[in-house]
Amino acid sequence: MKVEVEAPPPYEEEFAGVKLDVSEHGSNNFLVTIVPPRAPEKVKEGSFKRAPLDLCCVIDVSGSMEESAPAQSEDGKTKEDTGLTILDVVKHAMKTIIATLNDDDRLAIVAFDTRAELITDFQHSTAAGKTSLNTSVDKLQPKASTNLWDGLKMGMNLLHDLQHKSEGSSSSTTAKKAGGRLASLFILTDGQPNVNPPRGHIPMLQQWLESHPDTRFAINGFGFGYDLDSTLMSDIARTGGGHYGFIADAGMVGTVFVHALANLFSTYATACYLNVEIPDGAKVKKPLGEFTFTESSWGAKIDIGDIQYGQSRDFIIELEGLDRQNPDDIILTLVAKPWDAQEALNVAVTTTTSPEVNAASTDYQYHWHRLSLVTEIYGLCQRTFKKYNNDLNSELEVAKDKFQAQGKAIAKDLQGHAAAEALGTDISGEVTLAVADAGKAWTKWGRHYFPSLARAHQMQRCNNFKDPGLQVYGKDSPLFTASRDMADAEFDKLPAPTPSALPMPSYSSGRGWFGSSSNVATASAPIQKLSSMSRYNVRGGVCFTGDCLVNLPDGTHMRIDGLRRGTAVLTAKGPAEISAIVKTKVSGETEICTIGEMKVTPWHPIFHEGEWKFPADVVVPKMEACEAVYSVLLLPSPYVDAHTMYIGGAKVVTLGHGLVEKPEAGRDVRNHEFFGNYEKVFDGLRELKGFYEDGVCECEGIVRDAETGLIKGFVAPREQDTLVDAFVSQAVKVGA
Repeated sequence: MKVEVEAPPPYEEEFAGVKLDVSEHGSNNFLVTIVPPRAPEKVKEGSFKRAPLDLCCVIDVSGSMEESAPAQSEDGKTKEDTGLTILDVVKHAMKTIIATLNDDDRLAIVAFDTRAELITDFQHSTAAGKTSLNTSVDKLQPKASTNLWDGLKMGMNLLHDLQHKSEGSSSSTTAKKAGGRLASLFILTDGQPNVNPPRGHIPMLQQWLESHPDTRFAINGFGFGYDLDSTLMSDIARTGGGHYGFIADAGMVGTVFVHALANLFSTYATACYLNVEIPDGAKVKKPLGEFTFTESSWGAKIDIGDIQYGQSRDFIIELEGLDRQNPDDIILTLVAKPWDAQEALNVAVTTTTSPEVNAASTDYQYHWHRLSLVTEIYGLCQRTFKKYNNDLNSELEVAKDKFQAQGKAIAKDLQGHAAAEALGTDISGEVTLAVADAGKAWTKWGRHYFPSLARAHQMQRCNNFKDPGLQVYGKDSPLFTASRDMADAEFDKLPAPTPSALPMPSYSSGRGWFGSSSNVATASAPIQKLSSMSRYNVRGGVCFTGDCLVNLPDGTHMRIDGLRRGTAVLTAKGPAEISAIVKTKVSGETEICTIGEMKVTPWHPIFHEGEWKFPADVVVPKMEACEAVYSVLLLPSPYVDAHTMYIGGAKVVTLGHGLVEKPEAGRDVRNHEFFGNYEKVFDGLRELKGFYEDGVCECEGIVRDAETGLIKGFVAPREQDTLVDAFVSQAVKVGA
């Protein structure tokens, strides 16, 4: 159905700050790329100028927020009760937000349970303002029900009143300052609303937004745990032009909030959309990737949301009804409002269709796969809503086949394309795992994880340190990376909050740190005192960069990426030969801790100052670019110390050391059910390419159990020559 909308505005052919590229692939299929400025101008001390913020945080303080939030051990199996509740960890995240704000930023806090309550109206985050805001955060206490709409509405009203109060000032300077700001609403909840508006949340939200067209802000939703209405939270974020972040467990709190802040800080333009003007008789097909789309007599308008500095936005536009033999002009216009501009800019490009069929570039194929994944995920979430048992399993089985085929197609056709290979790792790993295992993974975490992943790939934003396919976003934005690293450091270094929970029962297994468990409590777990909050900011990884120097028995050194089977290294028990080396491919950047001459991932145990520690508990990790990271398996030995080596003079653990949750192991951080088990590691490595050659085993990550989430193996490189099924054949056919 065509809807008449206002004709596209007059446009400028060029604009110095942003570039619009269009290329045709196949026949009448166009890759449209928006290239924003890499970074804003620099201010004093070399930092980047960013938009001043008006941020309203709407926080769930219902009774469930006082449930215990234990910090899981590195292997993901044992739970260390720190005495912190979910709300304690959220309050720490709030204090991280406050610590990262500038004097010009303003923050308001709303709490909701049975009703919404204004904790503090907008305050500037000066030194005095931050003290006041932190005091307000400390006063948050868990109460009763979950009236999410009341909290959301109060937060939106606060932003509306703030913007229009500024605009209505008699001072033109005040009005200009109000126009040069970014507004956002963060809403955080751990459950499903049990107080609902009569018309439903989304119709009420749409009505509010339509009634306040001059009030601009993005709504970002954050869901904690497995008892969520993720469909609702995702719909709120999409309707509000923001993002949805799923926080499965306590260890993900830090990374999700750190990235949310970095994306907000690096915003270049808001309220952006593409106009596509086409000849009479032609039609713009619904865009791949589930973007909001309005047809018109002159073509179509596609809402694309916000744009970040240094991160391109890429879209595939498909047309039909064109005469292939007669070239036609297509006009694409980007309309965007940079935060520091008084008016929206219009950037247009005219492209002429080709009578010839153009080959699809690797970039086009990558974005086709990325956007197809988004479409498939959103479709699957819709199709499986309120489906159970056989109906659910049938849908998941079909989806699994599609994802497996897509992963193989990427491996076959896009080898060497870094972003595509990272996307393929996502698809062949967590995405496929989420729909496997007869619906167990989907029911527990997949249905919550998928909307978060889809939104991130749709908007091309990195929202955590974990998913390989997301790490390609923002890496070329100096403002994003600087903001992320700053927020990450603040989360870890702020003093740990005072525990407010009683000792929690210890369970042999369960659903995680959220929700109920049917297992019987055996005893109260001892509360572990925290020196920092790094355990609530888990990134994963247990390896070294390839340039690390390993000590050899003769006193010389060798780079770890030069080790091979049979090479002798120095251990705490003397010389030992290498059985195998695990070479894990890295897409772009990964978190690295630099300690002396050693560069190690945050959770690979090292011997430091007389005890075994995680590197993340010694220094703050930073993102670094590298092609691969390495781990070592030595020949078998009954002695734990024979499974060590020295890097830069520091003693580090190697794989298969024998500490696998045995009682005598105590609280040794080397404990690991998989990495400590020599037989399991050896069997896993035998399946990898390179094991039967020089012992350098090529790996693309770790495999986790769909039900428990525990590590159980290695991810082998994908096949390169496997034929794909019909799902992938729906891609642009050159010659069609």
